[in-house]
Amino acid sequence: MPKVVTVHGHPIEEGLVSGWLRRGSMKHRAMLWTERRIPRHFEVVVAGASRIMDDLRSRYDTYALTEIRVVLNGVDVVRFSGSNPREDIPELNLTDLPGGLTILNAKALTTFNGQETLIRALAMVRGSVRDARLLLAGDGPERERLSGLADEMNVSDGVHFLGLVPNSMMPRLMSLSDVVAIPSRRIGGIEEGSSILLLEAMASEKPVVVSDLGGLSETVVDGETGMLIPENNPSRLAEAILRLHEDRAYASSLGRHAREYVLSTRTWQIAADKYVAVYRSALSKM
Repeated sequence: MPKVVTVHGHPIEEGLVSGWLRRGSMKHRAMLWTERRIPRHFEVVVAGASRIMDDLRSRYDTYALTEIRVVLNGVDVVRFSGSNPREDIPELNLTDLPGGLTILNAKALTTFNGQETLIRALAMVRGSVRDARLLLAGDGPERERLSGLADEMNVSDGVHFLGLVPNSMMPRLMSLSDVVAIPSRRIGGIEEGSSILLLEAMASEKPVVVSDLGGLSETVVDGETGMLIPENNPSRLAEAILRLHEDRAYASSLGRHAREYVLSTRTWQIAADKYVAVYRSALSKM
């Protein structure tokens, strides 16, 4: 039977960075051994981003002659739509802020996802927009430290730690947001892959500000479907958010073009069609 495997990230490097995997340990060596031998047991390897494909080929000779196809994630363009009305979310104690500024980040609270950069940027944004607020949906090992940082930066009243939010609530949370920010960081060679949050925001016609790395820069065209900023740079993030707040026509244009991009290249139907092509290729090798 032909077999296909999809690689969505860098589990070994992520394990080393997060500490659950120790370099040189038996588990580490076993994972490297397994990853190196994947091409011998699968007719086609699918990478979730071009960066992942390039990384596999650069690290392992076994991938040099293997068929690797890049199939980017898709998104539900019906559930996530620019037509979704803004509405309060009493379950999370959130109400609409007419004329205000709401920034959303829905990622695990980890060093890798860069929420520290967001909190520092919020302190700068509030110098111009006093009622700006940051919604952090998700949980993780950085929560306590991030809460302390919000206190230190005197923005704790504007940082809302929402905890784990079910995906069924994300369209409503997206509707309340004015900007979606994903300031991910590069750590130990690991870069953000194909971000689902990014696709949900783009499908919802929300202007996005993301770090210029990995699958984020592979998806966003700077100044056309979103804004790219250097990683780990709170001041540039703050500048981008303020521009989107002050120039609503520009923000609206980014959101509109973002949804057009998603509709033309990143729907689940398009992703499914690409996987059908992958499976046919695998069958042809038997």
